[in-house]
Amino acid sequence: MLEYKSLPKVIEHLEFLGYEVEQTPSEGNPHQFIARHASRPYLLVNPIRNVGLSVVSLYTLNAEKVNKNRLKALEIINKASYNAVICAFSIPENAVNFACATTYVGEYNKKQFADFLELFEGDINRALNGNVDLIELSK
Repeated sequence: MLEYKSLPKVIEHLEFLGYEVEQTPSEGNPHQFIARHASRPYLLVNPIRNVGLSVVSLYTLNAEKVNKNRLKALEIINKASYNAVICAFSIPENAVNFACATTYVGEYNKKQFADFLELFEGDINRALNGNVDLIELSK
């Protein structure tokens, strides 16, 4: 299982891919960080000791449209989750954004982590690309 000592390898991997990594320690987890990229999803990464990494990307929504059509918005997000390979999509009560979340389980392995990132991005791309209903909720 992923130990905190493996985090430098994860961060190095993300930086190699062009991400800028910023440590964002919190009281609950002093090892969490955000990884930003010009053309890839931002990653909010929260290490879970002896488990792996919780990885979340957030996307802004038009809260007024979501609240007005909450049931439709939830149906759209549910469909995105159904079509996903490793991610779960959700809309919080505040309807300001929708989240794409998943967990990388186990020790860092270069190939496995690369495959994980590819699946993560694939799920996001399937949810966003051509999803007119979801795009409409973000305007």
